[in-house]
Amino acid sequence: MLMRGYFGATGISLVVGKNDKGNDKNTCVIDEYKRPTLFLRVVDEVTKNDDFEEPGFHIQCWPPNVGLRDSTKIFVYLRRKEWDALTAGPDCDENHGFFISRCKYDRFNMLYYNMTVNP
Repeated sequence: MLMRGYFGATGISLVVGKNDKGNDKNTCVIDEYKRPTLFLRVVDEVTKNDDFEEPGFHIQCWPPNVGLRDSTKIFVYLRRKEWDALTAGPDCDENHGFFISRCKYDRFNMLYYNMTVNP
């Protein structure tokens, strides 16, 4: 499965799959509103967190001071520890895993599915 992003009523959802698992840099275009490009970066340490964000996670829209739906770029940073737990850890059964965090844009959901889809 190739990474896909969706706007929901309370924020944004990101779906990643087996094809994305080995990459530290994943990108997709969200086909809604201003069609922002979403950049997912798996990093050793996340140095910035907003008040509501889970440790090891940060999200930032571009241009600054706009919401999700008015952005042209969305940057998501996830610490490798959380990425590994999402894709192979205790919260991940043999077929899927999840990561959820509050953020200044309301809520962020990431789902992992252990499947491969050809582009």
